[in-house]
Amino acid sequence: MIRRAIGNLREAYFANHANQIVMSWRNVDLAKAREERKKKSGAKNKSKSKKKSNKKKTPPKTAVRVISSTGSNGPTLLLTDQHALLATDPTADQILVGRNPGSDVTDFDNSRVELWSMSSRKLLAAWRPFDEAGHIDERGVWQSGFLDGQHVFTTNIRRQTVVWSVPACQAEYALEGFSRVLSTTPGGRYLLVADPLRNQLVWIESATGKICGVVPCRGLPAGVAFDSAGKRLAVWSRPAETGSVEIFDLQTGQRTQGFAIPHDGRSECQWLGDNFVLAGSMLVDLNKEGVVWKYKYPKHWGIQDSFHDRFWMIAHDKEAKKPGHYLSALTLPTADDQDRFAEVDPKQTAILAPQGSASVRVTLTGQSEGLSSKKIQARITKALEANEVTIDAKAKVKVRLTISSKSTGLFGKLMISGTRGQRWQATHHVPLPSASGGDGKATLGPRRREAVKLLLDGIPIPRYIYSSKLDDSIGVSEIVWREEE
Repeated sequence: MIRRAIGNLREAYFANHANQIVMSWRNVDLAKAREERKKKSGAKNKSKSKKKSNKKKTPPKTAVRVISSTGSNGPTLLLTDQHALLATDPTADQILVGRNPGSDVTDFDNSRVELWSMSSRKLLAAWRPFDEAGHIDERGVWQSGFLDGQHVFTTNIRRQTVVWSVPACQAEYALEGFSRVLSTTPGGRYLLVADPLRNQLVWIESATGKICGVVPCRGLPAGVAFDSAGKRLAVWSRPAETGSVEIFDLQTGQRTQGFAIPHDGRSECQWLGDNFVLAGSMLVDLNKEGVVWKYKYPKHWGIQDSFHDRFWMIAHDKEAKKPGHYLSALTLPTADDQDRFAEVDPKQTAILAPQGSASVRVTLTGQSEGLSSKKIQARITKALEANEVTIDAKAKVKVRLTISSKSTGLFGKLMISGTRGQRWQATHHVPLPSASGGDGKATLGPRRREAVKLLLDGIPIPRYIYSSKLDDSIGVSEIVWREEE
């Protein structure tokens, strides 16, 4: 489905239960055209008709429309302010709209959130999701979403997330110290947030705000996605200079795959079938554990909660016969696509891959009681040999692990350097228990050894180690939007 939008198409969300898309436009040309047509048609009969009122109607500035997965138009809501569509509920009947980003947040009314019904076109609730006496950055709504029929969440610019009951507009609880809400589980029972200090994915029960589980990741999680069966979770994170894709089995809670790929600075994460994951602009083959294709497209906005195993997006195409904003999607890889992917060898783009060779060195800094660099080096060596890498002290590829012991914990820095200035780096932090307390220093050594074990588990050796840039051997597709003929 490819559709041309009217005006400045800015946001779009999927209502998965209803298989519908809710989109919003700003600077609505359609509404303006309607007003002009009404004026022209009414000008001929103006002298004959009785003037009812001198009051002019405020022209709409934002339009919100529901479009079904088949392409048919649903209800349209016209708003008189420059609103931003923040979220839609699973039924596509209720929406959250907020202030126009960049507007004056000192204006309290301009910073409020509104809950609208698309079917009745009525305002159900409106509130200011901040403390008027608080910091000015707390007034901007940066993110929002529906949890169920009675609760929504908002996240401000300072990354404070608040869960609200609607239509009462009462704050239930607030979350502090997390970067943002990455996703909610199907049904909204849990919130998935990123812990930037410990590189963890945290599961929070949406009804109570209690932490129910923590998943250590290789870097700060930037995007997550559930597969269509709801059995696997893909996590797209960035551990320093590279990226990482991890797959978790939701039934066992275990990580089944984890490997490094280049990071392009984007946060999109979407399943494309059973064996492919879109990470940013890169298509990742889980069987090959590497990037097999890269997408190049104009400036676009990814649609949250994409369904049908496709990643939907909207973008402006200046080359079309009628330049405008279009809705399109990355489809599932076809049989022909997969034949092309079969020719891609991730080894060609990797610094270190199976059948390669590398030297290993471990350095300990700070207090190192109970720690042995030789034992840690043996563990790193064993992990490399399991990946079919030969250990050679004269190899050009060098693997360096530095463990620093500080008052706040252990810091591990794994750096792999190759030829032509290629480099890959991953860091991890493990809080270190204090020596004070009832246990005293007698147990500090074992605790340090346990912390080192956790540290090494946090920065495992991937099968393929990529540099920060993809090689030309990876295919690239430039996506262009066109109107349907």
